[in-house]
Amino acid sequence: MLRLTALLALALATTLAFPTQAQAQVKLELKFPEKKTRRVEITSKFHQVMTINGSELETNVESTVVTSAAIDQRQPDGTLPIQNKIESVFTLMSLPGGNEITFDSNNPDVEGTDPQSQQIFEMMRAIAGSSYTMVLDKNNRAVSVKRDDEALEGASDVARAMLKGVLDPEYLKQVYNQEIGRISKEPVNQGDTWLRTEIS
Repeated sequence: MLRLTALLALALATTLAFPTQAQAQVKLELKFPEKKTRRVEITSKFHQVMTINGSELETNVESTVVTSAAIDQRQPDGTLPIQNKIESVFTLMSLPGGNEITFDSNNPDVEGTDPQSQQIFEMMRAIAGSSYTMVLDKNNRAVSVKRDDEALEGASDVARAMLKGVLDPEYLKQVYNQEIGRISKEPVNQGDTWLRTEIS
């Protein structure tokens, strides 16, 4: 679920350009309007059932994440910096054993009632304030990511360790480049399909 949050935040900066009138074949392109800020609210639902020793353990998560991307001006060398931020997170979790957890970054001072929920709250607080700057090359592929670690300063060592993979600059770069790689490089017709191999 946490990696999904990072992925959704990365996808924010990209916009596909489609022709205004129906055509037989179109070329899909990415557009990055300079000096603009985009905000997106994304709601995702996650349902998992694990069977261990014949017992089913069910987990349900519903999250609403508000992300923003401030697109800078393209530099003379063709690079384009984009400042990304996860502005708010609201998460409702139903965990095995009947444990219900609600986190709202607009009310971040609420504490967990047990060690498990406390760790989840610390992670969510850190995610809600996380930000990073991604630099794209002239072909709009990510070449570098610089993470702002301020949001992680108050997190425990356990929460920081659990978030390391999600907020890792190399991981964020990989996810972004994999996302834009989903776009066909060839002109497409309505109903066309193509195959991609990805690493999760």
